[in-house]
Amino acid sequence: MLPLAEALAQGTLLAQLTLPDEPTRMRPDEALWDTKLLLGVILDKPVAEGATTADLGPKTLPMVQAHDASGQALLAAFTEESELGAFYPQATGAILMPLRHALKQALAQGCTGLVINPASPLGCRLDAPLIQAWMSEGL
Repeated sequence: MLPLAEALAQGTLLAQLTLPDEPTRMRPDEALWDTKLLLGVILDKPVAEGATTADLGPKTLPMVQAHDASGQALLAAFTEESELGAFYPQATGAILMPLRHALKQALAQGCTGLVINPASPLGCRLDAPLIQAWMSEGL
C-alpha cells in the first residue's frame, strides 16, 4: 500500500504530514509529499495519454471539485481511479500529480483547500491556511 493510502486508511494522514508539536509545520517525509494523486479533469474531449499539466494549462484546466456544506469549493484528488469514478463518473480523464503539487494546484484553482477521496469515509481535507503555511516553508 502507498504511504498516503495507508495513512488515509489509518486516519493519520494529517498527523503524518505535520510535526507533532507544531501542527502547521510540515514534516519532511519526501515519500509522502511525492505520492502521486489523480486530479479529475472535465473536457469536451478526453485527455491524451501521457499528457501533463504543462501541456494542458493547469491554472485554467477545468478540474473536479467538491463543495463543503457552506458551498466552499475544494479541489478533489484521488488515490485511485475507482475513487474518482465513485465521486465524479463524468470526468473525461485524470492527471497524475504529486501531493505537494496538488496542494499548490488547489490554491491556483481558487479553491479553499484540497480533499482527498471525497466520496470515502476515509477522505481527508486540507484547508488553504494550512497549505499556505506549508508553502511558506518551501512546499
